[in-house]
Amino acid sequence: MAETLTIETLESWARAGAHWRVIHHAERRAVVELQQCTGEHVERLESDDPDVVAYLAGVESDLDLAPATSIAETAVRRG
Repeated sequence: MAETLTIETLESWARAGAHWRVIHHAERRAVVELQQCTGEHVERLESDDPDVVAYLAGVESDLDLAPATSIAETAVRRG
């Protein structure tokens, strides 16, 4: 069974020095590609969790977020 996309997965992946990028973002669903630090594809993950979809709104990749961004910090930042 494929792993489900979570905010924790995204934050952990970035803390480890790897990257992720948003492949698809819609009102109710998001698809992210996990990448090695070299940019090489590792895995695609999907989520329809409203918290994950909101976290990824307006974001193209982990590089768009501050290194320690959490869901609470994102909510404050976006007002």
